[in-house]
Amino acid sequence: MRLAADLDLKVHIIGVPTVREKDGLALSSRNVYLAPTERAVAPMLYPHAEGERHTDRGGRADRAGHERGVARNRSGGVCG
Repeated sequence: MRLAADLDLKVHIIGVPTVREKDGLALSSRNVYLAPTERAVAPMLYPHAEGERHTDRGGRADRAGHERGVARNRSGGVCG
């Protein structure tokens, strides 16, 4: 939405939640191109990225956000 506003595009963007498969992978026609090993790992990427998202612009971690991300990763099988 911000890009459209920054470029003064005359469009109206309606955001909707991402539809996901039971294992958390986003539904996408491109996912059919994933090799079996890539497909097995792919659902773990989103929770990991969400955990990393909790940093401020100076690169300092939001400790509570980081801990939530770590907990999600562990429950998804990414960590220990």
